[in-house]
Amino acid sequence: NGIETTYLDLSQYPLPIYDGDLETESGIPENAQVIRDIFDQHHGVFIASPEYNGGVSPLLKNTIDW
Repeated sequence: NGIETTYLDLSQYPLPIYDGDLETESGIPENAQVIRDIFDQHHGVFIASPEYNGGVSPLLKNTIDW
């Protein structure tokens, strides 16, 4: 039905651990902006990720924080 998907492998977009002071000092890291731009090009986001101790993985959480 005309649905297209984009697979995003977060290991291809390394990010520093989120730090509000770093964001204020240096701005948003380039890879965080690339991911944001990819999200902006789509109508929705579907996240499939393994459970980590009853929650989301630290990698996914950090990416969302950025």
